[in-house]
Amino acid sequence: MKIKNKRPIDKIAKNIYFWLGRTFVLIKKTKIKTWQGIFAISLIAGIAIASIAVVSLDIQTKSDAAGEVAILSLSPVSPTVANGGTFSLDIMLDTKNSNVVVARSVVSYDPAVFQLQGFDLSSSVFKSSLDCGSANNNNGACNIVINDTANGKLDLTVFTTAPGVNTSNGRVASLNFKAIGNNVRKEIKLNFIDKGNYSDSDVIASGNDGKDILLAVTNATVTVGTPVVTCTSFQYTSWSACQSNNTQSRQITSSLPTGCIGGSPTLSQSCIYVPTCVTSQSTYSDWSACQPDGTQTKTKVTPMPTGCTGGEEVLTQKCAYVVPTNPCASFEYSDWSACQSDSTQSRTVKSKTPANCVGGINPILSQDCTLACVSAQSTYSDWSACQPSGEQTKTRTTPMPNGCTGGEEVLTQKCAYVVPTNPCASFEYSDWSACQSDSTQSRQVTASLPTACVGGGSPLLTQACAYSKPQEKKKSSSSKKKKKVAARTISNSPTRVARGAILTERGKKFSKNSTVLLYFSKSTGGYYAPMRVNTNSKGSFYLTYRIPTYKTVGTYKWFAVDQKTGKKGKTITYRVK
Repeated sequence: MKIKNKRPIDKIAKNIYFWLGRTFVLIKKTKIKTWQGIFAISLIAGIAIASIAVVSLDIQTKSDAAGEVAILSLSPVSPTVANGGTFSLDIMLDTKNSNVVVARSVVSYDPAVFQLQGFDLSSSVFKSSLDCGSANNNNGACNIVINDTANGKLDLTVFTTAPGVNTSNGRVASLNFKAIGNNVRKEIKLNFIDKGNYSDSDVIASGNDGKDILLAVTNATVTVGTPVVTCTSFQYTSWSACQSNNTQSRQITSSLPTGCIGGSPTLSQSCIYVPTCVTSQSTYSDWSACQPDGTQTKTKVTPMPTGCTGGEEVLTQKCAYVVPTNPCASFEYSDWSACQSDSTQSRTVKSKTPANCVGGINPILSQDCTLACVSAQSTYSDWSACQPSGEQTKTRTTPMPNGCTGGEEVLTQKCAYVVPTNPCASFEYSDWSACQSDSTQSRQVTASLPTACVGGGSPLLTQACAYSKPQEKKKSSSSKKKKKVAARTISNSPTRVARGAILTERGKKFSKNSTVLLYFSKSTGGYYAPMRVNTNSKGSFYLTYRIPTYKTVGTYKWFAVDQKTGKKGKTITYRVK
């Protein structure tokens, strides 16, 4: 029967005839002298004719729908993609345990919402080593394609030889789309009208009748959303406590613009980890004599690991006090230990007076001290230029541990001085800075003569001065008329803190990217040497401090001095309970 309106699959027979013709040409060129050669020709011809019959009979019959079982479907069935994003749909085939040799997929879509960017047959179940003849060969799968992107239609036919494909979930092809719509849900369809229809999808069974066995199709509904917006700013939680790997972290609480994703939030930073003391590793003094209140104490002699603070430890216990008949009146002590990271040092009792005394006055076994700086932990400036004296110097920029003073360090070294050929003879300076808490003030060289000179005289950059702690001035009635200037403020949280707990100290409205000196009072009166902290680009600083478990209960004071301006902030207090 002659068919007037041929489908793409109707052309496949011609391609398979072409494959058969090439096979005969190949054998014809071979000399056949034995019966084995004749048998080979018969075998090849038989296989080829059987293959042609599968497809060519489809030309002679319209798709007979009796016994339709196969299903074509698009997967996934309901994907979501942002406007401008790309996605893939797989054409999947379930032959319901039938062998098929041809699958035709007629796909339609809205070209105003989707762009078909291509299709891929590299993982198709129809992939084979078949010579496709005049048909296309895409990654080893024979196909005939009509791609009408202007009207949103793809007509894709793939084929192979008998016995064909038998699969319950085989990929026919992968279609690659780009979403160009916005806030819309659209269907991408596999066209299927009825049996024998020349414009819909088909699945051709292997056999001698070329039957179309397509029963149903499953389409895909694609949701296209708004474009993805990258986050540009973030709000965070407070930084966590410093961890043993010298880092601390925080979490994002909100981000802008609203609904954004990604971006580059800063969720971790470096810090200096101060470990918590481990009782089993630290060493302690013996228990003291039982006191009249029925308690006795001991002190931590060597906290471990080195540099630790706090920790869970029992330094006081109940005891049965016995009224002494020979009370102690005085003690002979060992030397004080080195100052520890918690700014305390300890000693032990070597002997008591009178001999064999019990109780009496309490020995003094610990005291506050000034922690010495450690050169290996501190940071320093570069060495200065070599001076005519044959020496060069450097300064300590960040003393460590925090709050330390002094320490063994080399701030001067010998060098080879080279006499300059254009030595400086005079200098022009900036104004002297405010007098600092270490009773010095400084200035900078603004110009030197002659021009481009090197070396020569040494500019005078520092001098001694009389430092006076700033006094808090009472506000006069005239001050109300002046423009209000932002006051430097400090705060601590909580205001009442238990021994072993964390105290957080903050400051704001100081000089930006500068240094602030913090003064903390001692339990015995006076103040420790100042601690230097750096301010950020907003003039703020932040630090945490674990209260030692043996720190004396009471109220402590602290204040901050802006090292750049010499201005002192308000003195505030916290109470150790």
